[in-house]
Amino acid sequence: KLPPPSFVLNIKFSELQLTETKATPKEELAALLTDSASQRMLLRDAVSAIRAAAVDPRVAGLLAEFGGPEARGQRSLCSCQEIRDAIRFFREQKEEKAVTIAYGDNYSSSEYFTACATGRVLCQPGGLVQLPHLSTTTPFLSNFLKRFGVAFEAIKRGQYKSAYETYTASEASKPNRKSTTRRLRSSFEQMLRVLSVERCLSNKEAACLLSKGVLMAEEAEKDGLIDGACYLDELIVELRDRCGTETLLSLPQYHKAVRAECSRDRLRQTLCKLPGDIVNSTRSAVDTSSTWVLGPTTITKPLNVDASPTPSTPHQRPSSRNAARNFTATNGLDNGSDPNRVSVAIVCVVGEIVRDSSTVQGGSSSRVASVKEVRRQLQAAASSPSVKAILLRIDSPGGDAVASEAIWREVLQVSKPVVVSMGTYAASGGGMIAAAADK
Repeated sequence: KLPPPSFVLNIKFSELQLTETKATPKEELAALLTDSASQRMLLRDAVSAIRAAAVDPRVAGLLAEFGGPEARGQRSLCSCQEIRDAIRFFREQKEEKAVTIAYGDNYSSSEYFTACATGRVLCQPGGLVQLPHLSTTTPFLSNFLKRFGVAFEAIKRGQYKSAYETYTASEASKPNRKSTTRRLRSSFEQMLRVLSVERCLSNKEAACLLSKGVLMAEEAEKDGLIDGACYLDELIVELRDRCGTETLLSLPQYHKAVRAECSRDRLRQTLCKLPGDIVNSTRSAVDTSSTWVLGPTTITKPLNVDASPTPSTPHQRPSSRNAARNFTATNGLDNGSDPNRVSVAIVCVVGEIVRDSSTVQGGSSSRVASVKEVRRQLQAAASSPSVKAILLRIDSPGGDAVASEAIWREVLQVSKPVVVSMGTYAASGGGMIAAAADK
């Protein structure tokens, strides 16, 4: 079904489960059995849909809703940043043509961080605003296990490999404490800078406000952390007055509709290349009205991919490295007329890295990255003449060292530009694989 002539894009984060991979049949069945109200959506699809809406004249505004009984809790800083950047892009493209509003009955730390990307942040009068903060808790079970005569032995290489300290130590080691502190400080500084810019505060003022922790809506408004307090029905009336429509279209619905338009647009392009009699007999089945297309990933600068590759050593990428330094990819609107448009393959390394997914307990491969599957995808992309570059999405805490090395080697063997995009994690083996890419 096509979107209406004018509508407000409604992003209900309380009902949206953003993931890196598609749901497996088991996960889809579990969702049906539990009657879950949440909608599963790929993070990259959500970002693409928001960016497409930014240049769609039918979109009169954006409403981001947070909180609610089905709230998905704390999201990773990575996914929050990607959604934030997409909303910021929406604001910049629309300028004064559309409104962007965040509304919540309560705001968790990650929700408020995301909401700050909108033009106005509103909260229910009796709601709470939990300001961004970071902490980590690590249990140490060594002394507990000793009571039962259990000793856990672990082999590690490097002082910062601290994953097994939970079972081998009674407190955090100095390297572990140092790395954790630096990670938290770096993430907090990023959040602090965002709050300072979005709420027009100095770093000192922002840090002072963040130290308050949790605020009632009235106090948050007084401190300039939100723009007002109102009820949802009052907000709907305001949207109708400012946007000229009271039609709300959810993000998943909009994404599906725009993808359908993209398919029709490609069909029209194909018809243009067919003989006239065939076109005339099939044109009536295609809507020829102007559409806005959520296109595939495109490269905005031609790549010198035809150059003959030079022999590579075991620790060097082929000659595509120089080409990839000038690689710029965009994922959003595409009208299909760009002569420099080329295909980019997306290969995901998500979850624990293993040699063979069939050996994983329970036989589930939904959250593991096996050597066999990643190798198959990389080789298929490398051998396809239509694929000019590979986007390697890594969201993994690591895993089997031998499996990580095998994938690392496979990335080295690819003669096309390989660009890595890191998700929430690119740790241990995930970082090793990323090091083999061009960028």
